Amino acid sequence: MQIETVAEGIEADEQAETLRSLDCEYGQGYFFARPLEPSA
Repeated sequence: MQIETVAEGIEADEQAETLRSLDCEYGQGYFFARPLEPSA
């Protein structure tokens, strides 16, 4: 289908590793960074 997928809610290394093994290139969640204020 040639679509890009963003995994959300990644909170643990195991989740990130599983997504990498499934070739999911994009992700977000507390594992990577906490939410920032709009001014940041």
